[in-house]
Amino acid sequence: MLKLKYLLLTSVVIVVSNNVLASEIKLTFDDTGSPLVKTYTTHTPMELKPISHFNSDNAVKLAAVCAVGGGGCSGLEFGKSNNSMLLDKAAQCTNEGYAASCPSGYVLDYTKPCIYNKSYYKCRVCSHTCPAGSLNNCSSTQVLTGTTSNDCLETCYQCRDKTCAEGGYAVSINSCQNGTAVSFANKTCYKNVTAKTCENGGYKSTVPTNNKCDSTTYCSKTCYTNCKQPTCEDGGYKSTVPANNVCSDVTYYGRTCKKDCKQPTCEDGGYKSGVPNNQVCTPVTYYGRSCYQNCYQPQCTAGGYVSACPTNQIGTSVTYYGRNCYKNCYQPQCSAGGYLDTQPSGQSCNQIAYYGRNCYYNCGEILPILYSDMTISKTIISDKIPIGIVIDNANHLAVALEGALMLTFGGPEDNTSLEGCTSYLPLSCGTDGKANTEAIINFGTSNNLSYPAAEYCYNYTTPGTTVGDWHLPSFAELESIYYAKDSIDVTLNLLDKLLTETGTPYSGIPEDSHWSSTKYSAGISWVFRMDEDWGAPAANDVHTYVRPVIYY
Repeated sequence: MLKLKYLLLTSVVIVVSNNVLASEIKLTFDDTGSPLVKTYTTHTPMELKPISHFNSDNAVKLAAVCAVGGGGCSGLEFGKSNNSMLLDKAAQCTNEGYAASCPSGYVLDYTKPCIYNKSYYKCRVCSHTCPAGSLNNCSSTQVLTGTTSNDCLETCYQCRDKTCAEGGYAVSINSCQNGTAVSFANKTCYKNVTAKTCENGGYKSTVPTNNKCDSTTYCSKTCYTNCKQPTCEDGGYKSTVPANNVCSDVTYYGRTCKKDCKQPTCEDGGYKSGVPNNQVCTPVTYYGRSCYQNCYQPQCTAGGYVSACPTNQIGTSVTYYGRNCYKNCYQPQCSAGGYLDTQPSGQSCNQIAYYGRNCYYNCGEILPILYSDMTISKTIISDKIPIGIVIDNANHLAVALEGALMLTFGGPEDNTSLEGCTSYLPLSCGTDGKANTEAIINFGTSNNLSYPAAEYCYNYTTPGTTVGDWHLPSFAELESIYYAKDSIDVTLNLLDKLLTETGTPYSGIPEDSHWSSTKYSAGISWVFRMDEDWGAPAANDVHTYVRPVIYY
């Protein structure tokens, strides 16, 4: 069995020599014109020998191959070929009945291409019918949207119907529009399309001047109906001024109406609605009201009285239209004022002028006066110097004519040299004021402490006395001052009369708390109130009055 490799060509002449079996073979080429190589098997037995080992007469002769149309096959010999075996594709397609173009009335059949060159096709008779969806031409009611070709390559037209908008019309109108129907491109369209106005619905588009309307919605518009000019009363006003009233004018929908109507008060007219207290007036009528004018308060003389009694006289008080008036005026006695016409014997009094009379009050017993020579007398001795007033003649105790205003007791360290008196109102404990004062001064000096109340009394001096003669009174001694207080004040007043032209008046006993030298406990001492015959413990840093006393 012999396998031969050979080139397959279409339309070739094959020359076979010697014992090679020849048969009809169709050959093919690829798209580039190059021959396709295929292997065929023949059953003709032959012996192949190398050319060098056999003579030319007995050797197998290979066929000479020539491609028809490839330049001719003249001079063809065994073992040779022409044009490198390249095929002329265009000539081959033409030889087989294909064409690149067709005569009139024919078109290329693109379903039948030439296998050698795909630019060549069979020709077929063409059809003048346009493809579905296209026309030979568009009508006047249509619009060209594109072109295509028919089988004969003639232009076909793709058309659509014209729209109303392309004619400048509307395709439809709604219930809130007006428009005129027109025929366009075999359609019913609309021109002159406008929105309906309020008037199309029988309404008004605006409120007429000086009218009031009900509002309604028509085709998405606010329209108006039931329009009319309101009355003053419709606006809550009045069309006329009520009797005895005054009003303000107001314009209401073109009408002059009245508002804020009221009956004026008397005060609106500058009058009074009633007679003021203690006055008389002239009556007047104002917008129906009883009013008053020219009001005034009458003088006392209008009622037969006087506005004041003569100097140094009193009278019966009477109220006349709110005025304090007087009648039955006269000069009163001292007793009418609670005073005395004369000063009692052995007493001293305050003197006062009462309606032109010299009267006396606050009369009291004159206490003995302590003079600088340590003598006492209830009479004023002009050539002696008074230094105190006797408050306890039995115990020879006198109070100073003056005292300190407000001082602290001092301390507050516990002075163990003083007895603590914790009973209520210590009248039997710590009663020796002089001994108390000396103990306080000595304790302060030893401990470098200050005790202002005791120091003031201890250092107090007058003509005839030296430091240490006077002392801070005990609680019991202060009580003696309290019971003699009124007489002390009377005696001081008597002494003050002598000092009218010679010095400052003596001070009375203040009705307030006074420091005593009686101790309560550490840092606390007793005070005595001159207005209540009462005392209480007080912290030593409290400020209160101080009055020195002396034993004579």
